[in-house]
Amino acid sequence: MTFTTIAAGLTHTCGLTKDHAVFCWGANDSAQLGDGTTKNSAVPVRVSTGVRFKSVAPGASHTCAVATDDVGYCWGGNWHGQLGVGDRDGDAAAPCCYRVPTPIRTDLRFRMVAAGGIHSCGVALDKKAYCWGSPQEGRLGTGAADAANKSADKTTPTPVVGEIAFETITRGSWHTCGLAATSAVFCWGGSAFQMDSPVPKRVGGEIEFANVATGLFHDCAVTRDGIAYCWGENKDGQLGDGTTTDAALPRRVATNHRFASISPSGNVFVVKPGDAITWAFTCALTKDDAILCWGDNRHGALGNGSTTRALTPVPISDPTGSIQ
Repeated sequence: MTFTTIAAGLTHTCGLTKDHAVFCWGANDSAQLGDGTTKNSAVPVRVSTGVRFKSVAPGASHTCAVATDDVGYCWGGNWHGQLGVGDRDGDAAAPCCYRVPTPIRTDLRFRMVAAGGIHSCGVALDKKAYCWGSPQEGRLGTGAADAANKSADKTTPTPVVGEIAFETITRGSWHTCGLAATSAVFCWGGSAFQMDSPVPKRVGGEIEFANVATGLFHDCAVTRDGIAYCWGENKDGQLGDGTTTDAALPRRVATNHRFASISPSGNVFVVKPGDAITWAFTCALTKDDAILCWGDNRHGALGNGSTTRALTPVPISDPTGSIQ
C-alpha cells in the first residue's frame, strides 16, 4: 500500500492511497476510523466504503473527506452535528456516531473539508466557505447570534459570513482560519489568547500568505517568499520569536530560513474542572527540505536529542545521516 497524503487528528491518523482509498488507525471510541466498528486499531484499517476519495481530514472524534466527484463525507462522533448529515444522531449500533462514511447533507460540491473538535468546515467549488457543528466561541463564523446560543448546532453546511473567496480552511478546537484567494488570512472563533470574532477577521494586516495552519492555542502562516509568522499563546516559546510573550497579532519567527510549510501543535491535559495543563510546539519544513522545530520539548517533540525547550527554531537531529 502506497500513501499519497497523510494527516493526523487528535488521537487518530488517516492516509490516502494512490488508488483513492482511505485507511485510518488509532483511537476509534467514536467510530472515527470509519471501519464499521468502535474498536481501536494499532494498524491501518480501510474505511468501509467503495467511495474513491481525493482528500481526508481527521479531527478529534470524527473524520471528513472529499470524494473524487467532489461530494463530501464524514463519519464518527456527531453529538453537535459536526458530521453535517442533518442530525445529531448516529446509526442503530452506535447512537453517538456514524461508523462508516456518510454523505454530507447538501447539494454543494467541495474543494476541501476540515474536521475540528466539535465542528467541521469546507470550501465549495465556488470558493465559498461553509461550517457546521457547534457554534460555540464563534468557530463556525456564522455570526454573533449563533455564537451566543450554545444550543444552536448547525447540522448541515451553513455559509460563513461575508463574501470572501477561500482557497483552503484549517480548523483548531475553538477557532477556524482560512486562506483567501487574495492571499490574506482570515480567522474566526476564539480561545484564551486568539482572536475572538464570530465572523472572519483578517490577520496580519496587508501581509500576503501562501499557507496557514492552526494549533490548539496558536496559529502560524508562511508568506509567499517563505517568511514564517505565528500568533497566540506563547508560554512555551511556540511562536518562535525568542520570547514567551503571548501575541494577538502575527510575529515573525526569529530565523533567516525560508519555509515551504508550517505545522503548529499542542495538547491540553485537564487536571480537574477549571484546571488544565497545556503545552505547544511548532515544526516547519524549509524550502531546502530541512525540518526545524521550536517551543515545548518536555516529551522530545522537537526531535533535537534533548528535552529542553527552544524559543527559536532548531534543527532536528539526524542520527543516521539519512535525512536529506
